[in-house]
Amino acid sequence: MRASAFLYPWDVNGDPAAPERTAALGVRGATLAAAYHSTRALTPRHPRHRVITAEYAAVLYPPGGHWRGRT
Repeated sequence: MRASAFLYPWDVNGDPAAPERTAALGVRGATLAAAYHSTRALTPRHPRHRVITAEYAAVLYPPGGHWRGRT
């Protein structure tokens, strides 16, 4: 069985051991979130922070033109 993981940027950014730790869990593929809402999330395995606060929603790709002018 192949396993994949859904990750947020704060799960892996600044954590050089994240790929090896994730692979050790049997994960063979990952999907990185390109859009997310504001949140406060626990990151217990990250070496530099245990809690992350994303105060603002984000879209990390250029949205299509049909979204222009909408909030």
